[in-house]
Parts: sequence; C-alpha cells; structure tokens
Amino acid sequence: MSNMIYVVSWLLAVFIHLNTLKRTALTNTKDAIIEEIYSLLEINKSDEEPLVKETTFSHKFARIESKVKEFNGICKNNLIETNHDDFTELFTFDIDGGNQQILTTKCYDAVDYVDRVFHRHTQNRFSFFYMVRYELAGIVSTLVSLYLIVKFVYWLFGGNI
Repeated sequence: MSNMIYVVSWLLAVFIHLNTLKRTALTNTKDAIIEEIYSLLEINKSDEEPLVKETTFSHKFARIESKVKEFNGICKNNLIETNHDDFTELFTFDIDGGNQQILTTKCYDAVDYVDRVFHRHTQNRFSFFYMVRYELAGIVSTLVSLYLIVKFVYWLFGGNI
C-alpha cells in the first residue's frame, strides 16, 4: 500500500507542476500581448510614410490576434475576445487622421481589458481550478482506477502477489 501512496503523491506533484507551467505560459503570453499593444505607440510616433505605418500596424494587429489565440489555446477557453469593444476600437484606429493621444487611450483600454480578464480568470484560485477541471478529473479517475486495480489483484491472488 505504500507504493500506492508514492503513486498518488507523484501524480499530484505532476499535476501541480503542470499547472505551474500553465500559469507561467499564460503570464508570458499575456505579457507578450501587452508588449505588442504598447509597440503600436512607438510605431505611431515614428516619422514613417503612412503606407509603411499602415503595413506595420496591420502586421502588429495580426501578431496581437495570434497571441490572443495562443492565450486562449493554452487555457482552453476563449477568455480574451478580439471582437471586444476595446480591441475593435484599437483595430479600427485611423492611422492618417488619428493622433497619439487617441491611440494611447485605446491602447490603455485594451491593456486594461487583458489585465482584467487575466486576473479574474487565472489569478483567482477557484476559477483556475475551474479551468483545469478536466485534468483534475482525469487525475482523480486515474487514482481511483489504480486503487481498484490493486484491490482487485490483491483479492484475485488472496493478498499474496
């Protein structure tokens, strides 16, 4: 029975380690999204031609959407929506007629939205367990299965293995 305790403790350690890695990946991806949003401010400050700015902005928007998809893929939920008002206002920024202050406000709103969603869903300890409920259910069912198999083998061989 002591081997069963080792197996259970090992599985729980693996579960905790994987969740720590998942939280780290989510944090890094959130930081990458925020860096991409803030990089729009630097691009708008440059004295490039409008066509170069527009091309760079569209590339950055594609990278932001890619990072959002990566974030949602890691947590297996659509937590951050690119069709949210804060993102659509950022994606529809007029490069020719818009000024730096309007872009700054839109970037801050988008970053605030990302931070709110991240902290509400991943930093709250109960909601994070809701996000990993399938992995947790898999570990619990694996432990129950292993316990039942060991008990069946002991019963089958009369306790002498």
